[in-house]
Amino acid sequence: GGLAAALAGTALFARSGASRRLRALALALLLPTAYLCWQELRAPGERFFDSAETDVATLGGRLPAWGATLGIVRDFPLIGSGIGTFEAAFVVYKPPDVRGRWDHAHNDWLQALAEGGVLTALALLGLVAVAAVALARPSPFTGRPSLSSVAILAALGAAALHAFVDFGLRIPAIALTVAAIVGMIRAVVPHRVAVTGRSPRALRWVLVAPPAAVAAVGIAVHAAQKNPERWGAEGGRFRLVPSAQALGRAGEERLQEGLALLNDTGRPPAERLSGYRERLREAESLLLRSLEVNPAQPRATARLAAVGFELESPITPEQERRHAAIFELASGAAPRDPQVQALLGELLLRMGRRKEALSYLRRAVELDPGSSGRAVAILRAQLLGADEILDGLGASPEVLVALQQPFEEDGMATEYASDLERALASPTAPLFAAYGETCRKLRQPERLLATLDRIGKLTDSAMEAERRRQRALALLALGDHQKALEEARAAADFSPEEPSFQEHLGRVALVSGRTEEALTGFRTALSLAARKGAASSFRATLYREIGQAEERAGRPDRAFEAYRAALDLDPGEPHALRRVREMRRAAGIERSYPPE
Repeated sequence: GGLAAALAGTALFARSGASRRLRALALALLLPTAYLCWQELRAPGERFFDSAETDVATLGGRLPAWGATLGIVRDFPLIGSGIGTFEAAFVVYKPPDVRGRWDHAHNDWLQALAEGGVLTALALLGLVAVAAVALARPSPFTGRPSLSSVAILAALGAAALHAFVDFGLRIPAIALTVAAIVGMIRAVVPHRVAVTGRSPRALRWVLVAPPAAVAAVGIAVHAAQKNPERWGAEGGRFRLVPSAQALGRAGEERLQEGLALLNDTGRPPAERLSGYRERLREAESLLLRSLEVNPAQPRATARLAAVGFELESPITPEQERRHAAIFELASGAAPRDPQVQALLGELLLRMGRRKEALSYLRRAVELDPGSSGRAVAILRAQLLGADEILDGLGASPEVLVALQQPFEEDGMATEYASDLERALASPTAPLFAAYGETCRKLRQPERLLATLDRIGKLTDSAMEAERRRQRALALLALGDHQKALEEARAAADFSPEEPSFQEHLGRVALVSGRTEEALTGFRTALSLAARKGAASSFRATLYREIGQAEERAGRPDRAFEAYRAALDLDPGEPHALRRVREMRRAAGIERSYPPE
């Protein structure tokens, strides 16, 4: 585009009203420059016009996509699929041999025709044509187009030409420049018309009408996106089509409204249930319309299956087969999306198909180990035992850590400790923490120490720090404060930038009677926490611990200030709140703080 503008501008300058010497100089520059460009190893445009190339940057790669875009034009000829909807609409028309993501047509004129229809395309063509005709008129002073008109026309023509093979006008810098160039016409044309004695009023209307038509279409489409339930319901093939995203969001909102109604205990049960089902029907309609616009939405497909199951329960064998087909479709469309796999597993659980549900949830955990907690919660809500969940999801470290509470609730803490010991053959820091807490609850610190010593020193500093912390806690439980303090110091040394290890050192030092060392640990942890932007509740806990250490050191005034700082961060911190009230009363201040 830049090369085209330079060559076209130079060529037009050579034909302008400049002096003969300047025009000769422009021509002398134009011819050798064009010749040298064409003699490059790959001349400008050579690769693009190579039909054997199928890359997206070549004509051979773009022609199939342009052909598919014409399908959108054929189905939405009048006002298009909606401004900004190309990517969602193209998914429906995309041929199998066109790969990759196409968020633009790589042809601004064709994309304008697809998104805005004939009206928008004519408005844009009219704007360019009017500008070109106005600029091409000769100056009343020289009888030829002025140099400013030549420059504006060359730049506008280059942008229009480039728009046939790419999406330059959708790049903000280029679009802003073109808008400024079009605005310059107002500074050039009316003056010339006034000199020649012609009325500029008609020309002004012609210049204003095309962008006004485009703006009207844009406003209408924007309204359709903001209120998809109202727009697009009627009107046949020429209706305004809200984007798939807008329809999907509206469907999600209806689902949330339905759940809120169902959980509103202030309403009668019958009203809650009817309102919930009404919102589900609205959500189903919106999700169906979203999938009509863009079928490649596995999450929306899964949501639709969920809503259908709720509306059709109790389910018949035929309905169950239909839902199973929807599950397979959604799963196949997003085989590596853990959220979709987890959602499908949850739906199958609610349908009573436990075996299939476990396979989906296990796949979700394998794709995203961080989703283990959600998968465990879903299965636990269906009253599955901890051992069943472990068998279904697999004994990965993340699943084992997430199962700590379920195993304890089921009275299987001993079995859980054994499972953790087997998993510690490949240790992680969360596994160490879960195993240490379980052994302490079982009152088996010797078992904890023996397992940690059997593992031995680790090369990973973060895991070694956690191993040392658990050793310190085991030694504290056995009453060996000195060795516990040594292990806590070692843990802090292995992870000096982690505030939790400094806090742990402070706690062990406080229990061991080393008050000043405890204060140093707590203050270091507070500094690190502030630097890392830790949660205010954690920093409030550190201030509370500083207050406890200051009280232990016999400095109640400093303790009081630390407790006040804790309450500033977390007004509900129980120990700090209680001590501040007690200390104020002890000082003879009747009004409590904060007010009780």
